[in-house]
Amino acid sequence: MQKQTSYMVPTVAAIAAILGAVLLFVPQISLDKICYLMCGAIVAGGVYAIVHYFITNGFADEQDYGFSVGVFLLVVGILGFIKTPEIILFFPVALSILALVYGVMVLQDALDLKRMQSSLWYGSLAGALLIHGVAIVVLIYPFEQELRATISYGMILGTGIVLVASKILRRIGQKKDNKEELMGIE
Repeated sequence: MQKQTSYMVPTVAAIAAILGAVLLFVPQISLDKICYLMCGAIVAGGVYAIVHYFITNGFADEQDYGFSVGVFLLVVGILGFIKTPEIILFFPVALSILALVYGVMVLQDALDLKRMQSSLWYGSLAGALLIHGVAIVVLIYPFEQELRATISYGMILGTGIVLVASKILRRIGQKKDNKEELMGIE
């Protein structure tokens, strides 16, 4: 489970970056089609989480919430199919909130790198501050709807890239930390 989870965040971040690039650079694709695709992926993720819970006997681990997460994802995905027009209006705000969540993950990577005494932590910290700054501006400043959407698409593209880079920096820092620990260097 730990190995599966360690690849989940960078994979989702890469998908977010791809989504941002598609929304920015391929305007022929309508937002409702993107929404349907995302809702389908959310439903599929919910089904996967539920099936995985039962196949792996998740009930034996009191910290395994795979079934709950799966049901939640199913409900959100189905509601997304039903309420697509409303989601499209809310989409830039949702992307900003997602960027805030990703920014916190990057901030945690920066703190972890600092704890590992890696000089790479500055890059993650700068990325986290940039992500939070842009997301907060998009949420607070009353841009026109089209401009807000364009900024949000660019923001989620950048956020996905920064989060993937942050995870790579963290792995580099962790490998260095583990090497030094094995060699007895403090």
